[in-house]
Amino acid sequence: MKVDRLNKKSSTHNFKNRANDNRETYNSKRWNHIRRIGLQQQPFCVECLKENKPLHECIGNTRDHIVPINKGGLVWDLRNHQTLCSRHHNIKSSRESRKGGAG
Repeated sequence: MKVDRLNKKSSTHNFKNRANDNRETYNSKRWNHIRRIGLQQQPFCVECLKENKPLHECIGNTRDHIVPINKGGLVWDLRNHQTLCSRHHNIKSSRESRKGGAG
C-alpha cells in the first residue's frame, strides 16, 4: 500500500467510498499502533475541551485526520491527527461529507 495513492483520492468520493478506500489503512497494524499511542498521549476530545466540558465528559475514542486524506492530508503525519469523541467525529465527518470531502 502506498501513502501517495491514498493522498491522491478524488474529493468527489462519498463517505461510503472513502471508507472502502481507506479500509487497508485503518485495519493495518501501523494505524492501530499510531491510534493507540495517540489516544494515550491525547486522551481528551479536542472539541469537548474547546467547549470547556469537565474532563470526565471529554474522553476521546477516535483518532481523526484534521485534513482529510482525500483533501491532501497525510495519513501517517502525527501533526494531522487529533483525538475526538464519537459525537464530534460524527459531526465533523458529516460536515465534510456535505462539502464533498471526508475525514
